[in-house]
Amino acid sequence: MPLLYACAFLMDAASSAMVVSRSPFGMLLGATPFELGVLGSAATVPYAFSTLLFGRLSDRLGRRRLVLAGVACLIPLFALMPASKTPLQFGLLLAMWSFVMGAYWPPLQAWIGDLRATGLVGRALTWFNVGWSTGVMVGSLVGGLLFTAHPAWPFRFSVTCCALILALVLLSPRPSAAVHRDSERPAATPSTTPPTQSQNGRMVYLGWLANAVSFFLSGTVYSLFPELAAELVASGWFWAAIAGTLAGSRVIGFLLMLRLEPWLYRPSTLLATYAGLGVAMATVALTRTLWPFFVAMALLGLCNALSYSWSLLHSVENQSRKGATASYHESILRLGDFTGAFAAGASAQVWGLRAPYVVCTIVVGLGAAAQRLLIRWPLGNRRGCEG
Repeated sequence: MPLLYACAFLMDAASSAMVVSRSPFGMLLGATPFELGVLGSAATVPYAFSTLLFGRLSDRLGRRRLVLAGVACLIPLFALMPASKTPLQFGLLLAMWSFVMGAYWPPLQAWIGDLRATGLVGRALTWFNVGWSTGVMVGSLVGGLLFTAHPAWPFRFSVTCCALILALVLLSPRPSAAVHRDSERPAATPSTTPPTQSQNGRMVYLGWLANAVSFFLSGTVYSLFPELAAELVASGWFWAAIAGTLAGSRVIGFLLMLRLEPWLYRPSTLLATYAGLGVAMATVALTRTLWPFFVAMALLGLCNALSYSWSLLHSVENQSRKGATASYHESILRLGDFTGAFAAGASAQVWGLRAPYVVCTIVVGLGAAAQRLLIRWPLGNRRGCEG
């Protein structure tokens, strides 16, 4: 299991080094603010759909096979990105990268779920979340620093990480079948008892909604904040520090979930998440000094951790088809990421670089209202959450 956590760390270190360099590299290629938003969308839309395909395939073909194939395809894509001459060429490579990533994350998440009994899934997934979020933090910092030295170096770092993942996957344990059914379930306290199938349906939908909103905001920040950062501070250190703050606070949030797992069974936790997201985006929209940006990014990272932990836990725990439900979790959050990046580019092009964060604040309010309605809506015992 630790090898799978290491795989999560390395892949998001590779991806984040590229993502944090995506907009600055696009600016070097002459991309406009709208085109920067399109680049962000190109890096998310294919994944949102390919994850549905590969998640279901992993239920039939097994996890390891798809993960290995995906990583093998990512290496040449990362290697070709710094050779792009136009935003269009870069965008096409980003789209292919995004599609191939669908063969990696849902099978890996389901693989971890296969190896743990139901009552232990939450803790295993928390360590998985710590692994990938630490990778985001390291990759964001390394990518930002490498880009200031040479635009091609972050992409070479990504290639190296993927080569290491291939070796680790070959050494990792595999379940006895594509879908592993546990014979033992440890005793649970009332506050952490996994919900029933009918209860879990509502919990899954609440998590998917909150995660979509949370990653709408992240998509906005990663696509457009580099340009706002360049306007505020001429040096590239500011964007690298902001990206590191966002990633680091997300790691802290996941570590807190090791102690606060009961929070992941209380809908009130998600309402608090919406409040934090709203404060973070309003701060970015209104502030004119530097330090509040760091506070806003730290708050955004903590809220990302809460919404992601909730969504993934209820997408894998107590589900008969873990690959399929994990794929819904990933697809929905990436659709949020995509719409955030696209809306950010469009609103910035029309109203300026602060406008996307006003849009984000409105989206947070709409999401909170939708959650209140979903909590009260009689869902009954539906099978939709099972894939």
